[in-house]
Amino acid sequence: MSWSLEQIAQAVQARLQGDGSVQISGVASISSASAKDLVFVEDDKYLAAALQSPAGAVIAGEFAGESAAKPLLVCKHPKQAFTRAANFLLGGSLGGRVGVHTSAIVHASARLAPDAAIEEG
Repeated sequence: MSWSLEQIAQAVQARLQGDGSVQISGVASISSASAKDLVFVEDDKYLAAALQSPAGAVIAGEFAGESAAKPLLVCKHPKQAFTRAANFLLGGSLGGRVGVHTSAIVHASARLAPDAAIEEG
């Protein structure tokens, strides 16, 4: 099953730059990506390689520029967003889990929605 990049951006709470209609069905490393895959970079020194790869889109940190050769999902924590995207693509949701993971750190004053999923770390 594939999802539009716009749907993935909403699911992982990333800012979409570029064509949101691109269909993505998996995640991959930069070196093994296909046009239906999403890849990520945590460091700007790998951004050019990701943009030149066959990947359909790239998750990148705030360092990514405004214009790119392919669609970008820009966020503060690209590794975490990539993990969430993989869960979304595999299960059609953010893992289908509701609640707080035992290793999560949540401030005592935080108010969580009943359907919130707080992942590890």
